[in-house]
Amino acid sequence: MKTLRLIPIAAALAASIASAQSASTPIGRYVATLQAADSPGRALLLILTAEHTARLTTDDKNGKPPITDSGSWKTAEDHVVVSLTRRGTKALPTPRVLTFTASGDTLTAVDPNPKDWGSAGLTLTRDLAGGLIGGTWHMTKDVHGNDPPVVPKDPSKYTLQFREDGTLSLLADCNRGRASYSADPPKLHVGAAAITRMMCPPGSLDTIFLRDLSAAATFEINDGELHVTAKDGLTTLTFERVR
Repeated sequence: MKTLRLIPIAAALAASIASAQSASTPIGRYVATLQAADSPGRALLLILTAEHTARLTTDDKNGKPPITDSGSWKTAEDHVVVSLTRRGTKALPTPRVLTFTASGDTLTAVDPNPKDWGSAGLTLTRDLAGGLIGGTWHMTKDVHGNDPPVVPKDPSKYTLQFREDGTLSLLADCNRGRASYSADPPKLHVGAAAITRMMCPPGSLDTIFLRDLSAAATFEINDGELHVTAKDGLTTLTFERVR
């Protein structure tokens, strides 16, 4: 009987350990701004995914396209090691390796090269994409110019979940899907969605919802509502957050 009583305790302990390990994972988005005397400074965005891929985007704010390096990450003892091997579609001549210590919501580089990152070092802070990450967004209306708003009968059938690894989970009535997204407030870009192809009931807003979401250009969050405006400047999707 004593052995039988220990089994639930052991299982609970194992679950607790697994939960603690999950909570301390470095998966997510991290940002930093490197100051410069003669420019607005470099904006950095580092994304570490559950698949152990890594992507570092550097925007010099000089009007030129941002530079994106990609590779992988791993944990080594109490460090997070990021190895960047590609720039765009081309392999880097030499991998860029960054080693970080993780503490709470920050990653601090160990011995960063001052020529690359400046004399102040390199510390990145976990980012929630301007407030997009967290909970589930339910669509409450879709407005096209001066036309009457399109209002779903059931907002819970048209939802968005912005995840820390740069993926967007969505529900469009009877179809589920996933897309990539990038957020640089107020800018928002949603990539092409991989989605199921079920035939939804008559009156479904799935086609309109997906069309307008794919045209997203900017967003703002006011009083708990998310407003996503399309590239035409006339179409706006409105959501409320449900946790």
